[in-house]
Amino acid sequence: MAAALGEAAPCLECSFRRTDQGWGFSFGIADTVVSQKALNGDHWDDWMSVTCPTLLVHGTRSDELAAQHAQDMVTRRAGSIRRVELPAGHVVHHDVPDRFADAVAAFLSRPR
Repeated sequence: MAAALGEAAPCLECSFRRTDQGWGFSFGIADTVVSQKALNGDHWDDWMSVTCPTLLVHGTRSDELAAQHAQDMVTRRAGSIRRVELPAGHVVHHDVPDRFADAVAAFLSRPR
């Protein structure tokens, strides 16, 4: 299973279970579809309602978050957000774990 999933295996390993009937998902597909649909749409009101300092970690090779959208996120919340770009895909903490940890540690140690 891991070989078939390739580089995505570490991110997806908890998504699959082996049973007497073979391999399958560890969750209901219908629930996943509902969850995925909730991700679609306009979430700017939610983003703008966040008032605490925020770290946006952006993988520069992400297929999920375009560079321009990440920049728009920063622009709309100017002053309360810090953006860090790392050479990674969407799952930054998997692709470059040490650099991700360094970015988070630096953000958390900054005086407020």
